[in-house]
Amino acid sequence: MDAEYLLTKFDNELRLKVLTNIWHGKSLTVSTTFWGLMVNILPEYGLYPQVNLAQIQQTLKRRNLITEQQPGLLVLTKAGQISKANYASQHYLPPNQSINLKYDLLAFKNIFLLANQAISELAYHNRHFYPYQIEAKQQWQIKQWLKRYPRERLIKQWQEALHLWLATLPVKDADDFVATLFGHQIPGKLLTDLKQKPTWTLFDKQQWQLAMFADLLVYSVNEQTIIGQLAQLAKRSLLAQSAAKTLELWQAGVSIEAISRARQLKITTIREHLLQGVMLENWAPPAIKKLIPPLEQVKLAACFNKQSDFKHWSFEAYGSANQPALFTYFRLWQLCAFYEERADDRQ
Repeated sequence: MDAEYLLTKFDNELRLKVLTNIWHGKSLTVSTTFWGLMVNILPEYGLYPQVNLAQIQQTLKRRNLITEQQPGLLVLTKAGQISKANYASQHYLPPNQSINLKYDLLAFKNIFLLANQAISELAYHNRHFYPYQIEAKQQWQIKQWLKRYPRERLIKQWQEALHLWLATLPVKDADDFVATLFGHQIPGKLLTDLKQKPTWTLFDKQQWQLAMFADLLVYSVNEQTIIGQLAQLAKRSLLAQSAAKTLELWQAGVSIEAISRARQLKITTIREHLLQGVMLENWAPPAIKKLIPPLEQVKLAACFNKQSDFKHWSFEAYGSANQPALFTYFRLWQLCAFYEERADDRQ
């Protein structure tokens, strides 16, 4: 990874632990999920498992591009702000990859590449080839998936699905993507062989390729093509099973108190489950407000509705540390503001 890429993740500040947990694909706490959502890094969950963030942090500190405002809380220096702008103008910044929250994008990339190779070999009646190396479980899943289709039908539908998607891309992107594919007697180009912008590094090209796979995934699922069917092998939920059960009961009309009794869990735990559900499943503001008592909504509106920067609202303006229920309502109100702003941006 280019060290300067980390600078593009800064707004005003950045919590290193939050970024580490998300990039490395660690278990998501409510706090990590919330701040990852606020600074738009949650969609990058698990995309950079091998990145040594501590080393990158030290590199940027030595170059006086970032400073530590307090332990774990980083801010850009003036030089860092300039470097961030320069990097953004010369390198590839991927679009929002929110599809990665529902489908494991790295897994889909590997699954697609092996399936594409296998179908290419089948088209030439070649039963013996050295397969692209991915996890054994994924290899077995692809093998079972391929067995579901007659050979000629599989080849035809795969070609059609891939051509339809490629036709939606700029010609340069389509040509470069196809050039990297491998199959029967086709080695495929390395990313380093692609002639793209002269300022791009290998990391830029890796980012570009992953964005192409994200676009392919979204298109294929939406259009219900055969590639979209294959993508189901990479489907996932970042919501823990216990939280998913709580969410299911709430959506069935069971009260928080009743869920707590039935599941023998603390009410604070049930509230945390619901908060995770709101964030990981992108609830709409009207649905979120159903979790907040009407009287508390009035109080929250009086405290915060005239403050535009919801990321920096202070809970102390509404409640105190010994009132966990109020803190949950506070976070939910922030999430309402977040989703309402995002809806406005899309219009």
